[in-house]
Amino acid sequence: MVGENRSVLMRCGRCSRQVPMGELKYDKDGKTLLCVTCRGAHPEAQAHESKVLQSAEQTRKHYFCSACGYHFTRANIVPNKCPYCGKDAVMEEKQVASGRLLDDA
Repeated sequence: MVGENRSVLMRCGRCSRQVPMGELKYDKDGKTLLCVTCRGAHPEAQAHESKVLQSAEQTRKHYFCSACGYHFTRANIVPNKCPYCGKDAVMEEKQVASGRLLDDA
């Protein structure tokens, strides 16, 4: 799938160069796709992008469906149905040490 993104060329919203789609990312306005060169010209945009990615990773919670076994993550949203099978058997995954599991059994 990543290889497919490299073969499709798109135009940068700032410099109008055609670059592989995989090298484009949205500007902080969320509307303009920028190439690596144009994003590098604005260091504050790169700092903002890394902060957003870090905060998104910290707020994501892991869930699984007890009906079909599908595992997925969501940020700031508590799912009431499984996105795979549509059943309401979603549970939050808890990280538990294996020793504690054996002690509880």
